[in-house]
Amino acid sequence: FTGSASYDGTAYGFRFNTGPFAGQSGGVHLALTPPNAGPVLDITGTIAPEGGRPRFTGQATWAPPAGKGTGAAGPPWQAAAHLTATTRRIVADQLTLQYGAAARALRITGSATLNLGRSPHATLTLQARQLDLDRARGVSSSDTAAATPFQGLPQLLGALPALGRPPLPVSAFMSVDSVVLGGELLQGTALDMTASNGVWTIDRFETHLPGNTDLRAAGDVPTKAG
Repeated sequence: FTGSASYDGTAYGFRFNTGPFAGQSGGVHLALTPPNAGPVLDITGTIAPEGGRPRFTGQATWAPPAGKGTGAAGPPWQAAAHLTATTRRIVADQLTLQYGAAARALRITGSATLNLGRSPHATLTLQARQLDLDRARGVSSSDTAAATPFQGLPQLLGALPALGRPPLPVSAFMSVDSVVLGGELLQGTALDMTASNGVWTIDRFETHLPGNTDLRAAGDVPTKAG
């Protein structure tokens, strides 16, 4: 069946299907679509009882609708994961995030956990071996707009307000072995962030630049509203 639901003043369309059930087990499919051609969350899997409680096991993808991932809407991207869910916890493992055209896409892996109950909390852990940000942005090391990492890093950190205001506490950890930015190689990059009461905070950002230079930063992230 199809319908709509509202959360925080925003209406979402949804489509829910079920397959044949054998006893208390069966297949389900859910597609959740936000307004204005936003990214679609698609979940497919099986519900079965475990310890007297329902347990879902399946796959989830989150991506712009077909034909909406390029052009004015920005580069194509997709998030996919193996998903397990109970009444207490939702776990996304084998998580893969891909951003950009296939020939120069950034690929990040990791896992995410959402603990439910009276005090819900989300934890996100991401890692990557190498992220070539110059290639992903379509610039070369000779491009004067990306001549040094000191010009590129403020742009990246300045994009953090686009994360918005999360509706629940979040702990996020990301590590990257090497980052290509401004024609230079940044090594051992780490970013630890938390969100509480709708405010993101950088608990730790550090990276090692050429010339035995270390860069560290911490502090609150302003929202889009300032």
